[in-house]
Amino acid sequence: FDLDPNNIASISVLKGAAASALYGSRATNGVVVITTKAGKKGVKKGLEVTYSGSVNFEEISGIPDYQ
Repeated sequence: FDLDPNNIASISVLKGAAASALYGSRATNGVVVITTKAGKKGVKKGLEVTYSGSVNFEEISGIPDYQ
């Protein structure tokens, strides 16, 4: 539902050991690999920048009196 049929470049089916070697134990029954036209080499995509950060300030509410 998420793929536009006009954007699909190729579809490959890998079975058995070939699928397991590339995609691990979850792929022992087989893998369907869908390559989109945007996934080809040489196709330029837009620039994407992701930033995640945080700032934390701590202040002591009081210092205990020592003898």
